[in-house]
Amino acid sequence: MTDHKDGDIQSKLEKAAAFIIETGARETTSGHYYIYAEEIPPEILTPEQYKQNLDGIIGILQEYEAIGDIEVMDDGTVDMIVYLEYCPNYEPDADEREEGLYPDDREILDPLTTRRRPETLESAIVDTSAKPTLAERLEEGKRRAAQHEKPDNTNKITKQGERE
Repeated sequence: MTDHKDGDIQSKLEKAAAFIIETGARETTSGHYYIYAEEIPPEILTPEQYKQNLDGIIGILQEYEAIGDIEVMDDGTVDMIVYLEYCPNYEPDADEREEGLYPDDREILDPLTTRRRPETLESAIVDTSAKPTLAERLEEGKRRAAQHEKPDNTNKITKQGERE
C-alpha cells in the first residue's frame, strides 16, 4: 500500500519538475529563472508538498540536460539556469546577433525530451563523466589513506628535550 502512495508522490514530483522546466524555459528571456512554491499549480503539488519534497524535485530537475545550474534559496525558491538552446524567448545581445549565434529562426529544443536516466545502476557506475558523490570521495580518500605507510620517525622525542 505504501508503494502506491510513494508512486503517487513520485509522479507528482515528476510533474512538478516538468512544470518548472517548461515554465522556466518558456518564460525566461536570459536563461535565468526563479520559481516559487506558490507558482506550481496546486493540482500538481501543493506548496506544503513542494517544501517537503524539494530535494526530490531538485534531483529530478538535475536529470534534464536543459538545466545548466540550480540553486535553492533558504525559502525554497529555485534559482535555475536553463541552457539558451531551450529558451524560445531568449533575447541575444547585439554581438550575438551580429555573430549569428541566435538567429530568429533558430531551432528551439524541447527541454522535456532531454532527461537523462541511468538504465541500470551498472550503467550509472560506468559513466565516468559523472562527478563522484561525497560518500564516494570519502571512501576513495579512506582507501588511499589505508595504502600509505607511516614514515619511520627516527628523531622521536622520548623525554622532554631528549632525542632518541
